Amino acid sequence: MKRSSPFQIVLLAVFGALGVAGVLIFALVVGGGNTTNVGQVTVWGTFDESRIQAVLRAAAETDDRLTGVTYVRKDATTYESDLVNALASGTGPDLFFLRDDWALYDSAKTIHISPAQMSETQFRNTFIDAALPFLASDGAMAVPLVADPLVMYWNKDIFASANLATPPLYWNDFATLGPKLTVQKDSGVITRSAFALGEYQNIANAKGILATLIMQAGGVVSTRDAAGKVQSGLAPQQGGSSQPSLAALRFYTDFADPSKDHYSWNRALPEARTAFAQGIVAVYIGYASEGILIKQANPNLNFTMAPVPQLRDAGTPKNYAHVYALAIPRTAKNPQGGLTVAYIFAAPVVSQGFASVLGMASALRGVVASASDSLGGAPAGSLQAVLASAPKSAQDLINSQAAIALSWYDPDPLATADIFRAMIEDTVTGAQKAQDALGRADKSFNQLLGI
Repeated sequence: MKRSSPFQIVLLAVFGALGVAGVLIFALVVGGGNTTNVGQVTVWGTFDESRIQAVLRAAAETDDRLTGVTYVRKDATTYESDLVNALASGTGPDLFFLRDDWALYDSAKTIHISPAQMSETQFRNTFIDAALPFLASDGAMAVPLVADPLVMYWNKDIFASANLATPPLYWNDFATLGPKLTVQKDSGVITRSAFALGEYQNIANAKGILATLIMQAGGVVSTRDAAGKVQSGLAPQQGGSSQPSLAALRFYTDFADPSKDHYSWNRALPEARTAFAQGIVAVYIGYASEGILIKQANPNLNFTMAPVPQLRDAGTPKNYAHVYALAIPRTAKNPQGGLTVAYIFAAPVVSQGFASVLGMASALRGVVASASDSLGGAPAGSLQAVLASAPKSAQDLINSQAAIALSWYDPDPLATADIFRAMIEDTVTGAQKAQDALGRADKSFNQLLGI
């Protein structure tokens, strides 16, 4: 008989201690999911199978209603098309992971959870603010599970070489730090970069970083009007100010401007995360889950994570996070079973377990707010004890960044990626002034929405 892993043993102990299914625990929070019959449920996602199944198998050993749950990993690059084709042919899953920026785009493909089961107030009180894109006028599109907030990764050795012991807390400090950390040849070629900021082509997280800067500056990427219709917020009409978006765009693109003292990035450099893993970038803004990938790419890299910088004297700290939720497709063969499994997975302890193995945070407001206290003095043989065995500061940091994270209503992630690309690249190359590039992006965004 195959021996269980330590994580499985701990999770088994948690479920045994609970004595009841996670669905009942979650029902107390959101007021739904009281069925006892789950049946066969197929779940699709792009997460690593071994990490998801480590939680699923352990839970199923205690709760036999989960023995019929199967997780299928799909290729992230073809996930949306695979889902569309499967739903059209009737071969799709009963439950699938849906990311916040795809929520609007895929809304019509999902069975919404009625307000009678999960009211808007319950949703807002239960889940972090970054999960709001899943909230529709006719109910919730999905059950939020985990959040992947942006964090700042910094190379300790590069900072030490400049006699710096700590990373910056504020964006305002980046201009003075740039010349201390960036190394250029006489020809102007950058051999070591202070910050992977300024471009789009070789910075995979450019869209999320610029959105964060806009929101921290007091702007919005998109908003809903009085009738609930989504519209662009980049350059508000009717007297609204686009100054926050313009300031954010100029700040971001300045790092790719050779005339600036803090110039530190260009499109000739490697992809940002790759460059950071190679040890030639001091600061990389990435998602919390990327820490695992950076460590795998270079186990010897002396790096750690810190909070995403804020604007000095800007008020309430803000960040951005991707939130992954569990959605039920309209063609699901077992929709009630899928909903029950979603509730089980989103129970506080289980949600925290998924977050831990994925390098993320729970999407539950109460979990990210109370994780620091709950980890202290956890009893042996509990999931909390396993979480506490990881570097506590790292998990606390991830939780804190998820707690302050926001999101925005993205009508089509691929189309808006092109809009952000054009806005950034037109500004960097000088094809358009920043003001004009922003105005064009705003117009393109609204055209995408049919406005």
